[in-house]
Amino acid sequence: MTLTITLDELLAWTAEERARWLPWLKANPKALDVTVQPGGRFPTVCSLIDHIFLVEHRHTLRRQGRELPAESGIKPGDIDALYAYAARGRDGVRKYLPTLSQKDANTPRDVVVASGTYPLSPRKLLFHMALHEVRHWAQMAAAVRAAGFAPPGDHDLFYSKARASAARAAARPGER
Repeated sequence: MTLTITLDELLAWTAEERARWLPWLKANPKALDVTVQPGGRFPTVCSLIDHIFLVEHRHTLRRQGRELPAESGIKPGDIDALYAYAARGRDGVRKYLPTLSQKDANTPRDVVVASGTYPLSPRKLLFHMALHEVRHWAQMAAAVRAAGFAPPGDHDLFYSKARASAARAAARPGER
């Protein structure tokens, strides 16, 4: 038996996470300054969230052969602007997906990043993008918990409604 999870399910799960964190971050603005990676590239919760959303933009633009931004341009601590940036990035992903044929989705292309060049298919890059986000939300949850905050809600896929929504949508073709 082959079991699968779709990109739509993963994107729905990350959308739930984003929706869970936004009001919590607004209610706990000091959490944006919590240290996540001491001495690292993204030392605080705020800088790590910026990184998550920038990566989504960059990978989508990379697949379209467009110029990659070096930064989001969002002022640190401006959570509303950061989430607006995220919404534009997710919209870009949603608009890109229908342009991708099955053959193209599985055709590796060289992806150049700071650590080297890697042959990745758009499919693998898109799944990486979603899992990259999940991994960083988990990092942030652990960091804010260690700093004395109670992170917002249950984060595991176990609790997500993403699969149930995908299953209902699949049962009603044409109603998307």
